[in-house]
Amino acid sequence: MMEYSDRQIFFRRTRQLRGWLQDKLKQAGSWNRVICFLLFVIALALVLHIREERVAIAEPHTKSTRYVIAQTGFSFADEDATQILRQQAMRDVGEIFRFDEQQLQEHTNTFSRFLIEDEKWRAAAPHTSFEQMLKGAEALEKSLLKARFTDSRTLEKMRQLKMPVRHVEMITSRESLGDVEDHLAFWQKVREKSLGPNVEIEAQEVILRWFKGIPWVFQQDIALEGTLREKIEEGVPVKKTRVEAGSPIIQPGEKVTMRHLAMMRAMRQALNKEQNRWEFSTILGSVLFSLIFTLIGMAYFRVRVPDLFNSTSKLTLLTTLIIGTLLLGKVTTFLLFEHVNHLAPLIRFPLFVPLASLLISILIGTEVAFFSSVFLAAIMSFTLASAYEYDRFLAANLITAILAIVMTRRLRKRSQLFPIAARLWLLTVPLIVAFHLSEGNVFDLRTFYDFTMTFVFLFASAIIIVGVLPLLETSFGLLTDITLMQLLDPNHPLMRRLSLEAPGTYQHSLVAGNLAEAAARAIGANGLFCRVATLYHDIGKLFNPHYFTENQLGGFNIHQLLTPRESAQVIMSHVTEGEALARKSRLPLTVIDIIREHHGTTLIYYFYRKQLEQAGNDPSLIDERNFRYKGPKPHTRESAIVMLSDSVEAATRSLDEFSEDLIAATVHRIFKEKIEEGQLDECRLTFEELAEIRRTLIKALFVAHHTRIKYPAKTITSPSPIVETPVLLS
Repeated sequence: MMEYSDRQIFFRRTRQLRGWLQDKLKQAGSWNRVICFLLFVIALALVLHIREERVAIAEPHTKSTRYVIAQTGFSFADEDATQILRQQAMRDVGEIFRFDEQQLQEHTNTFSRFLIEDEKWRAAAPHTSFEQMLKGAEALEKSLLKARFTDSRTLEKMRQLKMPVRHVEMITSRESLGDVEDHLAFWQKVREKSLGPNVEIEAQEVILRWFKGIPWVFQQDIALEGTLREKIEEGVPVKKTRVEAGSPIIQPGEKVTMRHLAMMRAMRQALNKEQNRWEFSTILGSVLFSLIFTLIGMAYFRVRVPDLFNSTSKLTLLTTLIIGTLLLGKVTTFLLFEHVNHLAPLIRFPLFVPLASLLISILIGTEVAFFSSVFLAAIMSFTLASAYEYDRFLAANLITAILAIVMTRRLRKRSQLFPIAARLWLLTVPLIVAFHLSEGNVFDLRTFYDFTMTFVFLFASAIIIVGVLPLLETSFGLLTDITLMQLLDPNHPLMRRLSLEAPGTYQHSLVAGNLAEAAARAIGANGLFCRVATLYHDIGKLFNPHYFTENQLGGFNIHQLLTPRESAQVIMSHVTEGEALARKSRLPLTVIDIIREHHGTTLIYYFYRKQLEQAGNDPSLIDERNFRYKGPKPHTRESAIVMLSDSVEAATRSLDEFSEDLIAATVHRIFKEKIEEGQLDECRLTFEELAEIRRTLIKALFVAHHTRIKYPAKTITSPSPIVETPVLLS
């Protein structure tokens, strides 16, 4: 356990290290922006360069409503022609037969009984034992089970395909199978393979005579025929059919088949090859297009959203989200049209842009999201809609993206994303109906497909956002309204502790939070963040709550037992203790910054004055640094607002009387002190904004301390007698 002084040294060194890192990051900020710019230009150039050519999409098994003409000459894999060639090759395949397995097994069992019941065989094979005869019969049975019979063409085809033909015998026809018992060459081959030298000659004769002397039944070997047909199909090459430019592919009223879709895919691939993508002029054109689009976006953000350029994390996040959305569209389109061809006609206008617009609106802001949505819809329509339907792709993505941004203005919980997705889908229903009415259709199967696919894309977007939002917040150090609303919950462990262990500090934080929120909203800052940060700015007082006057409910002041310097050190420690507690509780870094900065480097004047009086009013005998907060000063507008709200709320609590003039004088004095001490030099607040904050705080404090009519005490002159009512019993 570290001592108090050791802990102070530890946190001081931590602050020094963090300050050094922040200075280095500021120096590298310009380089980070340059890197983001270059990466974005390169990524956008690749997306613009590798684009699909426009080819009409038709849905299979429906009647076409328009002409589709070959835009260039191409060859395609003609499955119909290939199937005809395969059928021709199949004609060379005849039937393949084998012995009936059940009959063969029964005949072997009959031969076993013959060996047991009839001893005549011993005279024909005197040197062979019963076991040898039985093993010979079983070996012959196995050999006959392997035997196959087919015609010469099928046998030759099996040899060409390098299939095993060792046990295959050639027959002239199916009828010739009845003469197999007279086929001497066949039985001689079976005899050599199964019996061989292990069985005496006399025994071989007995066994062969038994098996040859019955009328055999043969079965068709369906499995072997199927294997042979599969190998023949694999051996037939895919037929390539040539289509010349200008030739009709589909005519109006013609039913769309898979052959038509194969022709259109082949035409699209041929058009892509003709783009000459790897020529220097083509690459240079894509880079110039990318540079133009990027510079337009930079100019817009520099004028409309200057804070975006001052935040390296937000700039990096925006670049990541836009590039990620473009890559998602590219990958999805590639998979649909190259690997999952049967789904491509069903997805006529996939919704990629709403995913990015929702994330950007939540994490960065609505204005950035509006511009980014228009940018993405235009770029993706130019690079992807060639594979889809251009006008519908652009309209559907742009409209749903704008509606999504409007709906996120009141988003406070992640669970609200799914109702937003549902409302978005309901709003796309009239849009889809309008698309179909413009095509002359009312309701058909394609309408159902469009409804289903938009539903899938919107709810998939909601699921993705719920999953990646915490990761993006943590990775880029951003704080969304969703997280702020979670921190605003009074059941948060720190808030519960503060309300129970330091109730005066808790009430002070609540009032100061309301003041900070009102002031922030007055100048267009983040009011919700100011309110939440103010709630947590004094959590360091949980370690020694009774050292602070708002928590001293009795008349005794513990500072009477301490020297002024000791009292100042205890008071100042609530900043470092609060920072440590916030890190332990994993509060966002921006809230921790407020805890560190809400006193800046101000002087604890009360105890400094007491120390000065004890030193005979000689300032040279006192080290002022022992009575001054270590800082840093507020670096953001929100941090400065919290400092001012905290100070004016504490100051007005000490007033004996409340009037608008007195409150205004107190607020003016505090603002003047903060400005003269240089506490607001680094927060980028303008004089106009300071004036608006001052007016808002004065108004809010006056309303908070408004007076009420004094009600006279209630006196009872003649109390009413209590009259007892008799109870009537029935």
